[in-house]
Amino acid sequence: MSEKRMRKIPAIISFLLALVIMLSIFPMLADANFSNGYPDKDIEVTPSGLAKGKQTIKVKVTGTATPRPKTVWTQGDYDIWQATRNEGDRVETQTFSSGDNALPMEKAVKDKINTTNYVPASLQDEAGNRFQKVFVKSVGIDDISYVDVATYTPVGAKPDFEKGKLFAIIETKTGYPNKVTEKRQYGIRQDGDKKFQADYETPLKIDYSGYVNETKEIRVREDMQLQVDDVKSLVAEIRTKAYNQEEFGNWVNVSKRAEQIEWSSNQKEVVYVEKLTGQIVAKTSERQSSRQNGKIPKMDRITFMKM
Repeated sequence: MSEKRMRKIPAIISFLLALVIMLSIFPMLADANFSNGYPDKDIEVTPSGLAKGKQTIKVKVTGTATPRPKTVWTQGDYDIWQATRNEGDRVETQTFSSGDNALPMEKAVKDKINTTNYVPASLQDEAGNRFQKVFVKSVGIDDISYVDVATYTPVGAKPDFEKGKLFAIIETKTGYPNKVTEKRQYGIRQDGDKKFQADYETPLKIDYSGYVNETKEIRVREDMQLQVDDVKSLVAEIRTKAYNQEEFGNWVNVSKRAEQIEWSSNQKEVVYVEKLTGQIVAKTSERQSSRQNGKIPKMDRITFMKM
């Protein structure tokens, strides 16, 4: 083909442009699970700041329980009472008084307890948003303490526990002179006296924490082809995988949320993007410079494809 013929053909260049939507998804675009907004503390955003594609948050949630476990003393045929520990072995103590007034004498019982069933039904973040415990990850004890009541006497200042775990070891003294929570007859002794069981509640205060995740994904909805100097507006959509979902929800148009989205192009000399509105203007490109004779051909067409 002659040089003259080549000059008559328009220089049509198809240029693949990666237009990057930079988005600060969090803490702005809160969904229904964060009806009070995203918290200002105890929140991790990955990747942090403006991001493209996906962004995930990890939010700390907490809850407090005040369970009332108990030590149960069972009277035998003689003057011995027994309490059975969770690990199966028994602790024995003597009897205070007799007949209908019989009670176990005070004795320390050390027990390992599983606090899983004490976790509150929901936990909340710093903003007051509540989350069902079944979807909270890595729930464990933050702190645990004895409660000052008349039914037991703590041994030591605090129960033993490992932060982030659900088991704890408590050691408490129950029996007379501590106040019995409930006493009931369950049989007759060999000597004809009644046999009793005596419950002593050992209430605790337990602080729990865990975390929930939420992921948002952003996309540009459509591909487009632009002539030089064309002006078009892009459409950005976001979908959310909530803390209690396995899959993403529906896409939502967020193009008009100027205070939450920042648009930019990685080829600014090819396409100008208005960072708040997403409006784009196709331009010529010096990056497409011909290496021959230092001439710069005009770009007549740009193909934009979503990333």
